[in-house]
Amino acid sequence: QAQELKERGNRAGAAGDVGAAVGHYSAAIARDPNNHVLFSNRSAAYARLGDYGRALADACRTLELRPDWAKGYSRKAAALEFLQRLEEAKATYEEGLARDPGNEQLLQGLRGVEARLAEAPPPPPPPPPPPAQPPPPQELPQNKQEALQEKELGNAAYKRKEFPAALEHYTRAEQLDPTNMTYVTNQAAVYFETGDYERCRALCERAIELGRENREDYRQIAK
Repeated sequence: QAQELKERGNRAGAAGDVGAAVGHYSAAIARDPNNHVLFSNRSAAYARLGDYGRALADACRTLELRPDWAKGYSRKAAALEFLQRLEEAKATYEEGLARDPGNEQLLQGLRGVEARLAEAPPPPPPPPPPPAQPPPPQELPQNKQEALQEKELGNAAYKRKEFPAALEHYTRAEQLDPTNMTYVTNQAAVYFETGDYERCRALCERAIELGRENREDYRQIAK
């Protein structure tokens, strides 16, 4: 029962329904309260919702249950970064690397937080003069507008469980806007639903790299 609820949570998260994912993971934890993976998954979901305090609490519980698991340190450090507790995040990455020195995810995280700590805060800019009238809203470039339209078509097909059509629309969206990791994770969700877990995993990894290359918000990358 807990495994089934976990899989429901994974599917909801992949489809973008993060609130539902939290609910499924919480129900799974109620049935299997010593499962470190469930707390890790819920930590990532809370981070995506911006609830970084709960994300940190679940990451800490993950490490209580499985102190030798590298992903638990990554979850905890990410939550600390979201909370701007950078020194603690750095110490957490180092603690994880002491247990798993070759872990690439922890090494990348450590390099990232060290770079943030090294950056001196820039002086505040002078206040701009009050505008005479509000500026007009910026329109998205044509390719991004078309990509969003393709995504909406894909979402509609996904809800109808027309997965080949959904995949076609999500792929077209990525072609139109190749720097947006969302369209890659949408494709991963389709492959998850169709049981092609290898392609799903590969696309998730590509989405993470794409997000880092284009400096996506941490909430987009957290999974």
